[in-house]
Amino acid sequence: MARIGIVVVAAVLAVAWFVWTAGEEPVPPPPVAANQPGAVEPAATQEASLPAPAARATGQDSAWWSAGLANPEASVVEAAADDSRAGVLRGRLTVRQQLFQHPAGVEVRLTRSWLDSVIPVETEPGQRTPLRDELRTSTDAHGYFVFRIVPPPTELFFLIGHRTEWQDYQKVPKLPRAGETIDLGDVFVDQRGAIEGYVTKHGQGLANAVVRAVDDPLLDGTSGFEELLEARQLGLESYQPTGMTRGGPIPDWVARRDRFLPFPTATTDAEGKFVLRGVRPGNHNLFVRETGRFGNAIGRSDGVLVAAGQTTDLGVIDLRSESPLLRLRFVDEDKQPWANARVALLSSITGFGGEPTTTGADGSVLLASPDPQARLLFGMPDGGPWLEVARPSGGRVRELSRDRVTPPATVTVPRPRELVVTLVDSGERLLAGGTVRAYVQAETFRPVDRLLPAGLQPRQREPGIHVGRLPCPAVLVASVPGFAPAMTTASSGRVTMKLLPLQTATVRVHDLDGRSIAGATVRAQVHGHPELRFVGAQWSALANDRVLVGTTDEQGELTVPVWPTFFSFQASHRDFAPSAGPKVLPVPGERIDLLLRGGAEVRGTLTIEMRPAPAGLRVRARQRPPDGHELATSGFLDERLAVTGAGGTFAFRQLVAGIWELCPELPGVPTADGPRPGAQPWRNKRVQLDEGQELHTTIEIQQDYLAPTQVRGVVTCNGAALAKALVRLRRLDPPDTRQRSDARRRFKELGDRESLAMLGPEETTAWLRCETDAFGEFRFRDLAPNTEHELRVDVQQGGRLQFVGRRVLRSGTTTRPTEADFAMTASDVRLTCLQEGRPLPNRMLRLRQVVDKETEGARFEVLLDANGQAWIEQLPIGRWTVEPMHGGSLHPAEFAVGANLPVAPLLQYLPR
Repeated sequence: MARIGIVVVAAVLAVAWFVWTAGEEPVPPPPVAANQPGAVEPAATQEASLPAPAARATGQDSAWWSAGLANPEASVVEAAADDSRAGVLRGRLTVRQQLFQHPAGVEVRLTRSWLDSVIPVETEPGQRTPLRDELRTSTDAHGYFVFRIVPPPTELFFLIGHRTEWQDYQKVPKLPRAGETIDLGDVFVDQRGAIEGYVTKHGQGLANAVVRAVDDPLLDGTSGFEELLEARQLGLESYQPTGMTRGGPIPDWVARRDRFLPFPTATTDAEGKFVLRGVRPGNHNLFVRETGRFGNAIGRSDGVLVAAGQTTDLGVIDLRSESPLLRLRFVDEDKQPWANARVALLSSITGFGGEPTTTGADGSVLLASPDPQARLLFGMPDGGPWLEVARPSGGRVRELSRDRVTPPATVTVPRPRELVVTLVDSGERLLAGGTVRAYVQAETFRPVDRLLPAGLQPRQREPGIHVGRLPCPAVLVASVPGFAPAMTTASSGRVTMKLLPLQTATVRVHDLDGRSIAGATVRAQVHGHPELRFVGAQWSALANDRVLVGTTDEQGELTVPVWPTFFSFQASHRDFAPSAGPKVLPVPGERIDLLLRGGAEVRGTLTIEMRPAPAGLRVRARQRPPDGHELATSGFLDERLAVTGAGGTFAFRQLVAGIWELCPELPGVPTADGPRPGAQPWRNKRVQLDEGQELHTTIEIQQDYLAPTQVRGVVTCNGAALAKALVRLRRLDPPDTRQRSDARRRFKELGDRESLAMLGPEETTAWLRCETDAFGEFRFRDLAPNTEHELRVDVQQGGRLQFVGRRVLRSGTTTRPTEADFAMTASDVRLTCLQEGRPLPNRMLRLRQVVDKETEGARFEVLLDANGQAWIEQLPIGRWTVEPMHGGSLHPAEFAVGANLPVAPLLQYLPR
């Protein structure tokens, strides 16, 4: 049986080698920045004196190692009908505003990828690309759905009603364990609304413009993270899922994922009219983009309110004028044109660009420039690497229809130089029969290795010598049967790579009682060796070096290939938590024991000032063995990310026993180079988990509720305590943020979104926050004493926040805290708006309280109903201005609100 197993393994590896060497679009493995060793590459004169080629060794082929570096995401798995350990999840779709309505025939999917914005943020090294082939079902005639699944180690999300009026995205509040059935009861979806309006350009209706409504499905309208939402959506008006980044085209999986985002999209008709249907109630930002070859006019409309069962009339969105065009001509060092090359311009702020344009036979191309400082990206023909080149100063075309004489600006891009790769063994003998693959390292959402096109790949010219083309620095991966893979980075035209003989070791997987575990999945990660500094020993040049080796046999054993360097192994099995092994230096023929431990669970609550945090925040769990522990240097230490649900709850499943660090986080701000985290970290918490334990814990964001209070107060309305008012506090102008303050001032005065984009997400992390309790009280701790702070108060109305006041105060000390009581006198208001004597329905109005110039008063935004009316409860007294948010004006434009006196102003709408 052992001989048969060896034959089968050899056959499988041979097939993998054949597929890998065939060059049929292999999946590129994700890297990080390559480690540059101190070894010096042999000179060309040394290669001429190398001995004759060695005989081709027999045995395992190391090509499977390189080809298996991609680590696809495990999708949600449906359990077999006879699986007694399956988990059952059932529920019923119910419309929140009409509890008797249960949508039938609506598709429900289970996914493990959360959708934060149009641009993906699952982009950190080691994270897997989201898939969209997850388990799905449809609701029956009564709205019920059932899933029978293998209990997953991570949390899941519902993707409901894709491309239907019920399109939604929600976190699954609770997941079953093995053999458990969970009935979620009613899974609520809101009755949908709609948005309608017109898109114009130069005052004329624009046809075929794309309009998209974007919100954050996991941050509700009362979360109070407006700055975060703004930062996460900067640049979306010019973002295209089929566009470009600095490393090349946006990966295909991004475009596939983009089609599943729960954000309604519409195209304008011949008159420029659009209707977005199936829009969730709440605030949405609208992004408009002109289509066509040079249609680069863009526009947006922020804060569009949508109510259940109501159509919001947006009026007119007028697109900004097109950016100027660039006429360029690309030539090589011999002044010969680059034909059929691809060129793109990237925004200097977001790092994203539109779809690439192909050069003509004379190397010329016409490009639409997103901004004056846009980066210029050049891609060689036949799928060649993308290079960032210097942008010339000339070639600007103002109006294409009138341009006849503008000469193109010339850009010189040299042709790729020759690359000679020599493969040798430890005895400096040439190795015949091998393969060499070259990759370009680039950052696109996460680090990705890009395989050079076949025309540039090294090919064996004579035994042991491979010749190709090197257009830019690249990572070389060499493979010879019977030898370990060799990897290095190449920036010069001649490289000699040394390969080590491939050896084997045995991995045995067992539990705490020493029982062997059959069917366990074993993964390996290769590390460098400090004494191996020759060219080819840089196995970390391709970052994601976690390779699926195989599964254990009935004795719990698996033969794995090794060579004289350090390895980490990991074992996983359905009945256990994924368990890391220590970093080892394998000896040929030895047995390496891997211990599988049972899983533990963490169920927690994220709090702010002892009150539950809003839904949509993050909690990251990292495995943290103590210093000196054998696992401290392992390459397989686990890391998980959870999303808070209602009441700030979160959960981690199947965590291996040991020490874990829990840290709250804000959602990452997406950029072309990956997610950008907040600049201010929050405190973490360490917990010790035992096998089978279910730990319940509470994590407090930022402030220690045991610390003395430095700012405290109470919020009242008409003399009564106001509960659940959002109170936020931040320090004003710290010494190291003067430049950021200037940029914020420019943004407020000039509406300069580009200056705000350069700030990053620091603004979103500066606020300390809490909600008032049942007695209207709030308090803040851990503040710098005697420093100026800004205090802001918002109240919840209609499922969103309305701003009611702001003041500047000086923080107190631990013995004499500052009192910051906020008293508000308010009254109810009924607005009625008419146009030519008829009700003006479904229009948004913005109300501003009139105060002195140095103080900003309250601000409310309302949506008129079908009768042109809007009821506002608890509007602060004083004088108010009112204006339509999307064009036109109102008469009168002001009204007064008195204490405890209901007001019913009648307004006339005047169109533009």
